[in-house]
Amino acid sequence: MTETTNKIALWVGVVGNKYGVNTYVAVSEEALRKEIFEYVKSWWQDELGDLPLPQDRDQAIEAYFEQVESETCTIDSTTLAGDFEDLFRPLPAGKIHGGYLEIGEWDPTTDAYPWEGDIDLLLGTGEQVWAEGGGAENIPGQEG
Repeated sequence: MTETTNKIALWVGVVGNKYGVNTYVAVSEEALRKEIFEYVKSWWQDELGDLPLPQDRDQAIEAYFEQVESETCTIDSTTLAGDFEDLFRPLPAGKIHGGYLEIGEWDPTTDAYPWEGDIDLLLGTGEQVWAEGGGAENIPGQEG
């Protein structure tokens, strides 16, 4: 397994309301704002009646929490505690632990693919198998 200290960035949204606290976690601010917008849409009519829901997602979120004074929303980013090795572990004994991956179209003049390399197979959450092959900078871009 390749040693890395890459952290996984997370976006966290906390909505406080009269029923308690809703916590949303996403891998991007865009994904988090989509989740919070769904919350806003689901409560808009109950809390704001006939006030029109803004078409713009971010304006709707801002308007909702400005108008509904009993509710709060905080959005922030953080990194997931732990390193790559804390999230992924080797496959159980007796399982294949790696392979060779070829990416792109085979080039008959060089008798090679744009990227070829060894990969490690790792076990992640939910017993899903992941492949680690190095940094994205090593993967070629699409031509044309």
